[in-house]
Amino acid sequence: MFKRLIAISVVYATAALCGEGQGESNHQLDARLRQALGAAGFTGRVESTLPVRLGRNLDPQLADLGRLLLF
Repeated sequence: MFKRLIAISVVYATAALCGEGQGESNHQLDARLRQALGAAGFTGRVESTLPVRLGRNLDPQLADLGRLLLF
């Protein structure tokens, strides 16, 4: 699924760099991207599904530690 997000992002970034859709406003482009991501199953609500997918609740301190280590 992550590969799909990368592919969609690359398509839209390439279109923007090549000048496709120049008559299209940013709002329209955002709406198209939101629709494409939604169709691919990306809701933007990852945190709400983690306890179900992990089978346990998240520890906020460990999540913060992971975030700090990653970034």
